[in-house]
Amino acid sequence: MHYRLLLSAIAQAHTSAVGRAAAAVNQSLVLRNGLVGAYVVEAKTARSMARA
Repeated sequence: MHYRLLLSAIAQAHTSAVGRAAAAVNQSLVLRNGLVGAYVVEAKTARSMARA
């Protein structure tokens, strides 16, 4: 009986860790995409001002 509880606890810990890792990766990618977007907007704005 204790063995099954141990396996269940391990499975729960694994599932939780996978979920947290996925959330961390997602957060990092969202930040990266925001920074790239800001860079693109800044570059386009600078280019437009240079032409004017």
